[in-house]
Amino acid sequence: MIHPDIPHSYHLFSSGATAQLDAKTISEFGIDGFTLMEIAATRASDFIHANEKHPRKTLVLCGKGNNAGDALAVARHLSEKRYPVTVAMLLGSGDLSPDARKNFLLLKKLQKQNGDYIRIADDLTESPDVSFFDDYEILIDGIFGTGLNSKIRGNINSWIQKANQPKSLRTYSLDIPSGLSGDSGDVYGTAIKADFTLMFGTRKTGCFSGQSREFCGSVHLLELPFPNYLKPLTKTYLIDDSWFKEFESAVRASGNRPEHKYKAGVVYIIGGSPGMTGAPVMAAKAAWSTGCGAVTLPVPAGLLPAFDAHLTEQVRIPVGKPEDNHYKPEHAQEILNRIANRPGTVLIGPGIGRHPDTREFLSVFLQKLSSPTVIDADALWICGEDNIPIPKNSIITPHPGELQKLMGDVPSLHDELIESVRDFSKTKNCITLAKGWPVILSDGSETYLSSYDNSPFNRTGFGDVLAGKISGYESQFNNYIYSCLKAI
Repeated sequence: MIHPDIPHSYHLFSSGATAQLDAKTISEFGIDGFTLMEIAATRASDFIHANEKHPRKTLVLCGKGNNAGDALAVARHLSEKRYPVTVAMLLGSGDLSPDARKNFLLLKKLQKQNGDYIRIADDLTESPDVSFFDDYEILIDGIFGTGLNSKIRGNINSWIQKANQPKSLRTYSLDIPSGLSGDSGDVYGTAIKADFTLMFGTRKTGCFSGQSREFCGSVHLLELPFPNYLKPLTKTYLIDDSWFKEFESAVRASGNRPEHKYKAGVVYIIGGSPGMTGAPVMAAKAAWSTGCGAVTLPVPAGLLPAFDAHLTEQVRIPVGKPEDNHYKPEHAQEILNRIANRPGTVLIGPGIGRHPDTREFLSVFLQKLSSPTVIDADALWICGEDNIPIPKNSIITPHPGELQKLMGDVPSLHDELIESVRDFSKTKNCITLAKGWPVILSDGSETYLSSYDNSPFNRTGFGDVLAGKISGYESQFNNYIYSCLKAI
């Protein structure tokens, strides 16, 4: 199997892993923390200025940790670009982290020389009215970074809620929106709703999971000089065209296109029951669209007219008796014999239903099946309900309900869910593509998360299309990473 060489910039890091990388860069590599902060602030201020085009009235919200230090440095850089900057020290300036303190003093020194562009508010005991924010065009969020691990209350909670209200205020969060978990993407009570999130040095898992879609806005990585040899092997990656296209080229170049249709990828789709023949039809059309050589549907003979009415390029084969309208145990060997005669990838489950005969059919069929297999929809439900073993190296495509049926307890926090999917895949020796946002794809070792908003695909039948495409690509390239990533 060809494995993608994914750039470090698309590895996903936990808050703890990022903190360790930062600490090692300082202690082992020799770049001090203040220098790292200055580089981060320079890149953030350059990004903001390039995006805004010209100076705008800016409000900077600061806590007291290193995230505040980043924000103070950004405020300094923007004031030098003639941005009128107001810095609000929401927790005062008396207990800042060492590097934040140093940046606070630098800002005050610059204020003496450049007072027209810098105002520092250091005596904030309560949040202002919402109208206060109307005086500004952009807001820079430097209240809390990825180290936050408890619910936000009191004065800060009020500041965040009011800062989120003005529609005209464009907001930039530094590293992560304040109030969002850097690991799970869940909210600690309340969080800044950013238009842009400028991640420093690493991509945080929390910016691509949980509730992050509501709060992160457009997410951008600003590189820091973390040496690659100090970066831990996260084995969790963000799917992105920048590395996937190179991977796709390598996969497609690795094999020659056979001339005979039955050597160019064969897919068998096993599904359908009364009222649910549309699911395998959509899956069959999706598989055919991938360019495979043949798509065959062994269907209960009584359902054949429904398939004939909607499919032309795909082969339909009746199994069982003319009156059979669902799969039965006695159909299993008939279908297995056909697959053995012309091997291919099997997709089982779309619209297959939950009839007792079908459940028994599935148990017999999967125990004897040795072909590459994609298991979807009701077939997954039956496997979970009836404790049917999932064949080794199968690709399973559960939605959240089916995942719970298979796994039992499903964690509510997204970082824990990612680990649970990884552990489940390792234990069952299968490849799991857990649908939802983000999509989680894992083989028990490496894990991939989708980076785009897939909410438009939350429609009936889209799962059948996805499963069909996966089976089509898998039949041609025998590479689950490529097959799944290409499909999603």
